[in-house]
Amino acid sequence: MRVPVWMLFGLIISVLLMDLITVLTIRADMIEAVNIALDAAFVEGISEEDLIKGKSVIDETKARNAALTYFKKNLNLNNHLENNFLKNTKFEPAFKQNNINSTKPMAVVTVSTTVSTMVPKLVGRDGINITISKKQYFISSYKNMAPEI
Repeated sequence: MRVPVWMLFGLIISVLLMDLITVLTIRADMIEAVNIALDAAFVEGISEEDLIKGKSVIDETKARNAALTYFKKNLNLNNHLENNFLKNTKFEPAFKQNNINSTKPMAVVTVSTTVSTMVPKLVGRDGINITISKKQYFISSYKNMAPEI
């Protein structure tokens, strides 16, 4: 009688460990994908001509499209922002200029998703909800060397 109980206990522990490792791995991958998406948004959204003049004005539509494209690409998401593990994903970037001189634009991204794992399905839930928020400023190493025109 003891052997089946210990086997069942071992099965439950292994399923819990597998779900924990899955959630931690997906969370780490999402953080990395958000960092890459923010970098791509700044690279695509800020024009080089403005940087040479010492200004950093971000084009929000270009930046938003680039961030979404790289986020989907890095996590292998389809057009509905879903894959085998991630369901109901919401990717919400917001951009704003921090000061009057437009020297420091800021991007804030909030990503929320549901990770489908085994244990929540056993109790009738869809999965485990994860929310990641990231705020990043554009840091420019350029100096204003161009003459004002």
